Amino acid sequence: MSLVISVDDVCPNPRYGTPENIMLLERLAQKHKNLKITLFVVPNMKYNLRFGFARNPYRLDKHKNWCRWINERKCFELAVHGYTHSSKHKFLEAAEFNCLNQKNAENKLLKAEKVLNKSGLHFVKGFRQPGWIAPNYLINLLERRGYIFIAGSMDVKTPISKDAICNDSGYKGLPLIYPKKMGRIVHIPSNIGLDWLNLQRAREIMKLNGIVSVKAHISSWDENGITFEKVRALDSFIQVLKDEGIKLTSMTEIARIYLE
Repeated sequence: MSLVISVDDVCPNPRYGTPENIMLLERLAQKHKNLKITLFVVPNMKYNLRFGFARNPYRLDKHKNWCRWINERKCFELAVHGYTHSSKHKFLEAAEFNCLNQKNAENKLLKAEKVLNKSGLHFVKGFRQPGWIAPNYLINLLERRGYIFIAGSMDVKTPISKDAICNDSGYKGLPLIYPKKMGRIVHIPSNIGLDWLNLQRAREIMKLNGIVSVKAHISSWDENGITFEKVRALDSFIQVLKDEGIKLTSMTEIARIYLE
């Protein structure tokens, strides 16, 4: 039984709360040994961007000092959260990979990786699709490109059981409390949100030797966004579960275990 924490939408745009919220998470991770929080980084954030869309103001290679600052924080692992987090779909703007064909989806990944490499950011081959909605072939595409995990589903409502499946956000029909190996890539679910740290739900997962997977957003204004109060509650949540025997780890470590 393990606990992982992941945080979406990390980027240099100050509207998303960095560096203050990053530092809150850093202090949390420093307090709890072996906890390595997965930050899902957007290489060229354009979601909710009202001005300068064509100039790519938050492309990571334009913010190398910010990237160095993130790299220095060893309590994090940095994974990929799309390329721009935006699409041309009027009602699903955040769902970047929705309705893309395989060629265009691969081009997005190539652009994301190119910017990440150019920026100097030390990233792992993990992925979460922005806006949750994405075609099934994206998983195979990620596998071909050497990604070792996708955190592609979230469900905080379905009752916990050994056979429970994700049936809310993201890919449906995948195990709710267990990672699932799919070829050479591992799916890691999210089953608890930062806005509702349900201890009873976590304990039920632990009894079944599952993973307690907490998901958040970096922006304070998001429903499950990082705030001082929520991080303090998360600190207490982690401590209770540690006292009851849970292991703190990272998504990369879970993926490597399943791929051995």
